[in-house]
Amino acid sequence: MPARPRCAARPGTPSPADACPANPRHVAKAPDHPRAVIAREDKLLTAIRQFCDERVFGPDRASLLAASYPATRAADTARKNRETARLNKRLKMIDAFEDAHTAELEALITADSAAHTTAQAASRPAPASDLIARPITRLIRTTDDVS
Repeated sequence: MPARPRCAARPGTPSPADACPANPRHVAKAPDHPRAVIAREDKLLTAIRQFCDERVFGPDRASLLAASYPATRAADTARKNRETARLNKRLKMIDAFEDAHTAELEALITADSAAHTTAQAASRPAPASDLIARPITRLIRTTDDVS
């Protein structure tokens, strides 16, 4: 059996661009994606230089940065409140699922335990206290019947 080519992509990478062509699952997720993506270095360097000139070292960097933040504290607070409400709703849903799952498991365990207890009681020998209370002659007869 020939060895499969090694994949340069990191495991768990969700991007189709990073998909390993040797892994059929990755190919199935993005069948239209090319096996390789080629970008010219001069185009990339131009974009990187423009970003650095405007956003990192440019004279308007403070205003550009401020524009990316919420306009007011009220807007930021409203955004945080919406996110908190969304997360609380999701947590309640998860709690409901966990409670339902726990109840289902407990019902299964209880039913299984009751069936096991009944079967175990039917196959269990008489307790030692019953044997001690019997007369010795009866114990001997019981022992003889067994052998």
